[in-house]
Amino acid sequence: VRSAGFCAARASDTCALQSLRRLGMLRHVSLLLWVAACGAASSELSRNGAPKVDADLFSRQIYTMGVSAQERLTRSKVLVIGLGGCGLELCKNLVLSGVSSLLLCDESAICDEDLETLYYGTTEDVDLGSSRADVVKRALERLAPAKTCRIEQLALRGNLEKVLESEEVDVVVLCDRPTGHALRVNELTRRKGVNLVTVNTRGVFGGLFCDFGDS
Repeated sequence: VRSAGFCAARASDTCALQSLRRLGMLRHVSLLLWVAACGAASSELSRNGAPKVDADLFSRQIYTMGVSAQERLTRSKVLVIGLGGCGLELCKNLVLSGVSSLLLCDESAICDEDLETLYYGTTEDVDLGSSRADVVKRALERLAPAKTCRIEQLALRGNLEKVLESEEVDVVVLCDRPTGHALRVNELTRRKGVNLVTVNTRGVFGGLFCDFGDS
């Protein structure tokens, strides 16, 4: 199943509209990630049995998606490549949703411009030359509910295929990556049977592409 989406808007108050547009699109992306993660983890779930789910902690999600979907979600492993404002928001939502493992990849040093959207970053991080992945990992570890999510930082350096195999990744998420890079990753994830979600934000514009394998 492959799908693509595009949203755009125009208004005098660009900053306010940009925030609303991104929030709305990222909510849809988060839902798609849950669908991808739940579907990818279903085969492992059938082999290894259902994990124990904290019904109190995830009560609202269980009410919305059902117990079986939440059980599959707690088995899923997600790799996120690109940790700008968009990537950070998606990672936050994934951690709070209860995914089993979140792998972070972005070795870019945080800069002053990042502080506008990378809201966990500080001027001290900029002065220290901390990477985006460092900043995001540190913040998400404080958010992880009951320490249910393993959060790791990765340096791919062209070894994506090896990472997909060794980490048994269920879903790859590309945030604000060039089209050429996304196409190469999509070819690899297709071959490996890994779900892919790509999302790009450009001011008040946003683009989304999903590949969940053959229908």
